Amino acid sequence: MKKVIQLCLLAVIGLNLNAQTWVNFDFTVPMDKAETFNTTWEEFMNSETGKALPMCFMSQHEMGAATHNTSISFVADDVKEMAPLFDYQAIFQNPDFMKMYAWFGMNVLPHRQQTGVRLMGSTEKEGNYYQAFWGFEVSDPMTMAAAFDQLIKDSQAKLDEHNVEIALHQAMAGQEGAISHYISANFKDYVTFMTASQEMYQSEGFGKFAQATATNENPLTWTRSIMGAWNVPE
Repeated sequence: MKKVIQLCLLAVIGLNLNAQTWVNFDFTVPMDKAETFNTTWEEFMNSETGKALPMCFMSQHEMGAATHNTSISFVADDVKEMAPLFDYQAIFQNPDFMKMYAWFGMNVLPHRQQTGVRLMGSTEKEGNYYQAFWGFEVSDPMTMAAAFDQLIKDSQAKLDEHNVEIALHQAMAGQEGAISHYISANFKDYVTFMTASQEMYQSEGFGKFAQATATNENPLTWTRSIMGAWNVPE
């Protein structure tokens, strides 16, 4: 499972300029249902139906507003791979889907469903399980993209030092309020998140990024831990 999670994280925010599509579901699983949820989801993703879906990973909510405790994310290089998730005519005729849907309907409290694309990222890294996200209300998308590209160039040595990778995403639907973009970052653990973030905030490269994007707003920040992954390319 460790190798699978590593590969999943590489695929999620590795270095390429292709617009990788993602769909994210946030929800709350009652504590007394957690073990059954893990079994049910594992069963579903190991079924023939689950194996035909895009790459998927599950995470546990850590820091941030207590709006949910679990997230399921699907990631695809081709948006057409996401089609089975929204083909409800086929879903309602599929026993694997319906069994999972029935359990979710009776036990899970949904919070938010959203989709977007990954625009660019730093050099990919292995062994990272702690993720952080910053949601931005961006006034000028082109300026944001250029500033983030420069931030990567200015900060790659520091990112390499802490084995961290960062990426810029554009939200397409389902996001909170006026948020239009996310910055994501993968860290080994919570301690690395705190240490590397503090160093980054004090760096010259981040100072230039902050100045270039000063008209943006950052109303939302949260972290989560990767707990499992499926359908990762070999």
